[in-house]
Amino acid sequence: MENNETIDDCLLKKMTLLGKIAANINTQSRFIQRKEIKGLSRVAGEWEDLINELKRIDHELAGKLAGVKRSRLLPAIQVIDEKQKKILNHGYQVLREAMTERSRIAAELAANKQMKQLRKGYVDHWSTAFQGSRFNEKG
Repeated sequence: MENNETIDDCLLKKMTLLGKIAANINTQSRFIQRKEIKGLSRVAGEWEDLINELKRIDHELAGKLAGVKRSRLLPAIQVIDEKQKKILNHGYQVLREAMTERSRIAAELAANKQMKQLRKGYVDHWSTAFQGSRFNEKG
C-alpha cells in the first residue's frame, strides 16, 4: 500500500507540474504577442527547467510502476499522459512561434539598421557637412 501512495504522490506532483508548464506556455504566448524578447528568454529558461523536472518525475514514476499492478492506476495515468501530450504539443507550437517571431524581429532590426546607415552616410552627411563654412565664397 505504501508503494501506491508514493505513486499517487508522483502522479499528483506530475499534475501540478503540468499545470505550471501550461501557465508558463501561456506567459510565453503573451510575451510573443507583445514582442518582449527578454521576458520571453527568461520564461523559456524556466520552461526548460520545468521540462527537466517533468523528465525526472517521469523517470521516478516509471521506476515505481515497474512492479505494480496498473489496473487501479491505469485511468489516471492515461488522463495524465493525454494532458501531458496536449500541453507539450502546445508548448512546442508556441516555441516555434517564438523562433519565427524572433527571426522576423531580427530581420526588421537589420533593415532598420541598414536604413539608418544609409541615411547617415548620404542624407545626413551632406546636410550637416558644410554648415558654417564658406564653401561658395570667392577666393
